[in-house]
Amino acid sequence: TGDASDYSTSWNGQSALDSYHVSGLLPGAPELRGGLLENYLSVQAEDGSIDARPGLAGQRSRFLAAPLLASMAWQHFQRSQDREFLERVFPPLRAFFNSWFTPERDRDADGIPEWEHVLQTGLDENPLFDVWYPWSQALAIQTLLNPELESLLLREGTTLVQMAEALGRPEEAGDTPNRTRQLNSALASAWNER
Repeated sequence: TGDASDYSTSWNGQSALDSYHVSGLLPGAPELRGGLLENYLSVQAEDGSIDARPGLAGQRSRFLAAPLLASMAWQHFQRSQDREFLERVFPPLRAFFNSWFTPERDRDADGIPEWEHVLQTGLDENPLFDVWYPWSQALAIQTLLNPELESLLLREGTTLVQMAEALGRPEEAGDTPNRTRQLNSALASAWNER
């Protein structure tokens, strides 16, 4: 089409994991750190969802960004102490967190979401989910509870509560504390001492 919108996902924008990593490498460039987060917020849908890899030519991956955006914002705020930034990004980040808990992302309705796509994990190939190799298990990632996702969501929820407290509006965290308790329990139940 000439605008890259018909290219494969690898031509889309960077992943949330890449952006999170890069934002930690920019201590002297607060406008770039904040800008990385703003790139995601600029494509947020009305339901709070944010695309995993928004491209400059309008490309979309059509699955959610990994839950790392509130952590990016909190790190930026801790370095910059830019309260206006925190006030501006808190509502959309809370909506993004809540978008993870919709029925299409919590298929078994147990209150704990599942990944939509293996690329959300940051691993392009994973033998547990891969279908191309004989040694792979070819499981559908949407059917499994995943401690990685639970950990990321727990961190995001905890960070959102910290943001609400830093803004002096803890009530705006909504049901996030309840969700973090549920995530913490689910994560604890996944631990096997052996």
